[in-house]
Amino acid sequence: MNVVPSFYGTSPIGLNTRYDGQAFTNNLLRFGEVKKITKPSDKDSRSGKFYEYDVLVQHRENDTADTRWYYSCICANDLGGFADKVERTLRIGQTENPTLTKGFGSKVLILCINGSQHEAIIVSGLRDDTDADNESLGHHYTFQFNGCSVRVEDDGSYTVSVEGRTRADGKPSDDRVDGGGSFIKIDANGNITLATQEGKQSVTVDNQDGTIKVNADKDLVIDGSQIHVGVGANEPAVLGNQLASLLTQILGLCASIAGGLPDPQMGMALSLQANLLAQTIQPILSQTVKVTA
Repeated sequence: MNVVPSFYGTSPIGLNTRYDGQAFTNNLLRFGEVKKITKPSDKDSRSGKFYEYDVLVQHRENDTADTRWYYSCICANDLGGFADKVERTLRIGQTENPTLTKGFGSKVLILCINGSQHEAIIVSGLRDDTDADNESLGHHYTFQFNGCSVRVEDDGSYTVSVEGRTRADGKPSDDRVDGGGSFIKIDANGNITLATQEGKQSVTVDNQDGTIKVNADKDLVIDGSQIHVGVGANEPAVLGNQLASLLTQILGLCASIAGGLPDPQMGMALSLQANLLAQTIQPILSQTVKVTA
């Protein structure tokens, strides 16, 4: 008995002229969004070694779009080695509950080893369609990850800045640690600046003037087993308080000796001079620079 009506024909999927069957194969580069992350220590981890991702992938065929889940996808290693490698984690949006709606999870490209859906590799990512390029930046390179950004400007200058932890939508995380805004910048002319937020603490290396400036709104501490000021410096620094005390004692002794001189007028003049010199010792001590023995 023929169960196929005579007006139908049969052929394997993929050979039909109207339907190439690619929606059911895994030999194509697929696009999808990360919806769930599995840590290596989780009981559901297949590898037990790497972060794994569940990705909702788009399949298109004959002007029809459908979606399929690809489970336990792992990220490609851009450097392909054990000693040389790139490790990173992808975003899953604001919640780990998988949904069919578009979110802020990482938009990724997937390829399957030997066409096996169970060996899906995340080979790259795509720009989110809510993002946009800034034409005013000109020729530039920008890398941004979890509030840390690296940018090479059109003039060749280079900046690394830290704002603090972000959510998947790019907004500040609720548990962001205060104090973001620190940056390191290397200008095209060779100047180097390292500064905290608003420049309250900074180190500036001026390549043009040949100077190095250090600024702190509180204490500036230089610590080391040996501190040398100048090339070949070998003379010890002086402890100001001890030197001031010693000079005060010496001048006091001089004033006492002068008071006992045979010539009373000369003795009085020398004693007065010694006392006046003693009063100039404390003002010469720095109020900002301190040294330790």
